[in-house]
Formats: sequence, structure tokens, C-alpha cells
Amino acid sequence: MEEFPKHCPENPEYKKNLVKKITDRIDTVEFVFGEIKKRGYLKDAYINQPILYTAIKAYYDDVDRHKCFHEIDLSDEHKKAAFSMKWLVKFRPIQLNDSVSGKSVDSQHLIANELLALILALSLLGLGEEVRQISGKYIGNLIYCVRFREPNALVLASMFYLLQKKLKNEEV
Repeated sequence: MEEFPKHCPENPEYKKNLVKKITDRIDTVEFVFGEIKKRGYLKDAYINQPILYTAIKAYYDDVDRHKCFHEIDLSDEHKKAAFSMKWLVKFRPIQLNDSVSGKSVDSQHLIANELLALILALSLLGLGEEVRQISGKYIGNLIYCVRFREPNALVLASMFYLLQKKLKNEEV
């Protein structure tokens, strides 16, 4: 029988650990969403749990296939941020309450999933006060790219790597 590395989805050990990893990431996403709501944003929105679960599972499946294919043991924070953003935007777990009418939907609601994914990605990069240095234009371009283009996780990972280096004043 062929031996699979411990991080490959075909490995039975992988499946044992997957449920805990998914639960932990769901908790993180819900915490970030809660913090957004505490600040008064997205009052008329909620997280659809089955969709969030599906997005997080897709994230782990995609990352782990990538690691297995490239024979990588651990993903760096840039790939974690990028793959997270890709799948949250793709599945769109933030939904609007039934009470929201067409007239009360604003731009914040329309890009709620993109904002959640971006905030989560920036937190996975370990950026603190440095995020205040990111221009609104850059954030707008990033949100545009993931909303209206097919998000490529490896391109996003490169963008996050370069952004992190710039914000921390480190050489590339």
C-alpha cells in the first residue's frame, strides 16, 4: 500500500484531524464576524452555518491537496490567508436577514463576504496596526479582484506576501 504524507487527504490520520481544524477555523471566522458587528457594521446580516462549513472544508481540501501535490509539510501564512479569502468569497456565507429590503441594501452589504475574507486574511498575516497603512485604493482593488474575477489563491498569496513585507518594512 502506498504511504501518503500526514497532510494528504488520502491519509486516514488526516481525516481524524480535519473536523477539529474545521471547527477551529469556523470559530475564528465567527469571532471576526462578531467583531465586525460589534463595530456597528452588517447589523442586518448573519452567517449561514452550512455554507460556512462548506467554505471552510473547501479551504482545507484545497490547501491540503496543494501541500500534498507540492510535497509541502506546512503552508505559510500567506497561503492560509489567500486560500481562506478565495473560499469565503466563492461560497459567500454572510447572508442578509429576510427583513432587509432592496432599498436598505447598501454597498457594505454587497461586499460583506469580501470584507470578512479580507479582515480574516489580514489577521492570519499577523498584521496589527500596520493595516492602517494600507490605502483605500489598494483595498478597493483587492476587493474588486476577488469579487469580479476568479480569485487565484497563489496570486493572492503573492500579493499578501508583498503587502506584508511592505507594511513591516522588510526586504523582499
